[in-house]
Amino acid sequence: MKCYSREVLDDIALYGERHRFIPVLAAAQGYKVGEKVIAHRARRFGHSKYGFARTIKGFLDLITVWFQTRYGQRPQHFLGTVGLCLIVLAFMMALFSPYLLATALIGVLFIALGLLAELFVARTIQPDKCYSVKRQL
Repeated sequence: MKCYSREVLDDIALYGERHRFIPVLAAAQGYKVGEKVIAHRARRFGHSKYGFARTIKGFLDLITVWFQTRYGQRPQHFLGTVGLCLIVLAFMMALFSPYLLATALIGVLFIALGLLAELFVARTIQPDKCYSVKRQL
């Protein structure tokens, strides 16, 4: 069972199946997150709908939430780092085989993707949603 205050739910953008990650998203916004022990009862009717397909979706959602909470306002820090690492790797491999320069191209593409993501974030971010303000005095 999960309980949240109204201000937490008003402050978090929920879409898709992100409801699973409300505690993580709330903590990323600066809210205090805690747990209370409750008594659970065994299921008496029906069966679990949790299966392998849902595990895959949950894992992909986990990666998305991780990326958004860590690099949501600065995607180039992640994508650019991956791109630069691939470029360095490509040049090190090119010492042994000139045919491996395709890795450098992939690195450049990651950096370009990071720049596009930065432009997207800069154009779509709402300044009042960058930080949570509990109260104005």
